[in-house]
Amino acid sequence: MFRKALDFFSHESIEQQEREAIIDLLNLLCHIDGKIKLREQDYIDQFVENIDWHSGTAKETFLAMSVSRARAAVEGNHVDEFIDNIAARIPDKHYKQQAMNMAEAIALSDETMNSKEARILGHLKDKLV
Repeated sequence: MFRKALDFFSHESIEQQEREAIIDLLNLLCHIDGKIKLREQDYIDQFVENIDWHSGTAKETFLAMSVSRARAAVEGNHVDEFIDNIAARIPDKHYKQQAMNMAEAIALSDETMNSKEARILGHLKDKLV
């Protein structure tokens, strides 16, 4: 599922705000359970490495800022607002569906889904699909 979505985004000309929103989304899913797994981080790294980047901010800098935003949302209990912000930056329906596929792949990367991941995916589905 992740590979298919990654291939989709690496060949589509998505807007920079959509790329950034997807990175924020992936980081949120990676950090929501308080345990960052290697496979989750690998997925994020693959996405970042394979997308075009058209920003005054370097990819690595944006990635570090995204991690901080995701952690702050989780620690400050502002996850729903963070998801709303992410969804607003992905206006295209096809891109929203692919972003949802990537989020599900991250949540299931360790072959189990905990209640926090399931809740976030439910909210994401309401906003993205």
